[in-house]
Amino acid sequence: MEAFYIKNKGGRTVARTLILDKRCCRTLRKWCIALEQEQYSFVKGAKNSRAFVQKDIKVLEQMKKLIQEAGMSIEGAVKVVLSVPFAKVETNNDLEDGNRTPSVLSENIMNLPKEFIEQLLQEQILLKEKVQQLERIEIMNAERLERMENRYNERDNLLLTHVREIQETKQLLVASQNKQKEKKWWEFWK
Repeated sequence: MEAFYIKNKGGRTVARTLILDKRCCRTLRKWCIALEQEQYSFVKGAKNSRAFVQKDIKVLEQMKKLIQEAGMSIEGAVKVVLSVPFAKVETNNDLEDGNRTPSVLSENIMNLPKEFIEQLLQEQILLKEKVQQLERIEIMNAERLERMENRYNERDNLLLTHVREIQETKQLLVASQNKQKEKKWWEFWK
């Protein structure tokens, strides 16, 4: 971890550097807790407070980009950020001076995470479009199902009405036939 130190920064300074929302310290704390849950470790200062080094700030900046620009969840951003490899490069000056400097990433490694993040952003945009398309299809299917249920209900009501009418007609026919049978032969023409 020697190569990652510029100087330790407190949470408030880091939060202002990242220009988080009005409750910047709370947001930063949530992000740090999410990172720690995925086995990321921060330098701890007095009273178990976090001291942020350059590596931490870069990780938090990438998280900010994924959360605010791409609309990812905190957990998703943590997994993406932690899946991107960081390279530790130490120089002879670090060892001689005893000073700690930020890590220097080769250009190839710097390009890889950017391309990776851009690809993830594009995939997330496509996924959002697919989700919206699926939601529209779901709404259309729900409307179609409702129309079909209404038609079936109307058909059922119409069938019940016809069945009742047929039963009433049959009852009237049976009643008139019974009346005819009850008449005597000389009352037949009445």
